[in-house]
Amino acid sequence: MKNRILVLLMAAAMTAAAVSGCGTKDGSADGQPDDGKIHAMPEELFTSEDTEYTFYSRIDGVSPAEAEGGAGVSFCAYIYEKFAAEDIDSMKEGDVIAVNMDAAHPEEHNVTDVTVETVENTGLGGVIVNGDFENGGFYLASSSDQEYYYVIASDDYKFLYPYADGEKEFPPADDFVFVDNSDFEHPDQEYDFDGFLEYYEANQGDLYNFNTVMTVQNGTVKKIERTFIP
Repeated sequence: MKNRILVLLMAAAMTAAAVSGCGTKDGSADGQPDDGKIHAMPEELFTSEDTEYTFYSRIDGVSPAEAEGGAGVSFCAYIYEKFAAEDIDSMKEGDVIAVNMDAAHPEEHNVTDVTVETVENTGLGGVIVNGDFENGGFYLASSSDQEYYYVIASDDYKFLYPYADGEKEFPPADDFVFVDNSDFEHPDQEYDFDGFLEYYEANQGDLYNFNTVMTVQNGTVKKIERTFIP
């Protein structure tokens, strides 16, 4: 029953994210405070044009080539807390971790200081802290490269929140591709920018932060993927 409630809370959060503005909370910390607590690692986007950045996003608009200013994609970038693997692997009873556990409003990034009472390694790349969400705790999943952990709810829903200065409009790259994986039975449907423009016009509001992953580089949008959500 509690898992069902959590799913409903996350669904409500998706709806809120789809209609809300791009937040102004600082998603790129200047550094971890030296206060003895476990904090998420600082994250920065758009700081180097040469760097390729991949992140969750909400698509707010798509402009054709003939529009004033030319072709472009307006979006809001979203990130999630990432905790260094060495911090979590060494976490023990009595430690304090600053973490967002607000499943109903993850976009508000309400960080809470949580005192660790129990730590359980699942053996499957996950760590249960204080008995998981059902008992007032939370679950940390390991990244595929095992470099960091992140909080998840059910069905791998991440606690996404708007990146500071994350509201952007970039033109498409010459090799832009949109990949639609929303249909489990017909995955990897690829579109060029013109095809994506038609797709967006027919599905406005369907490309929101929980199901859309974007890759940018050199001030252009290289790839947008709509992922499958059960």
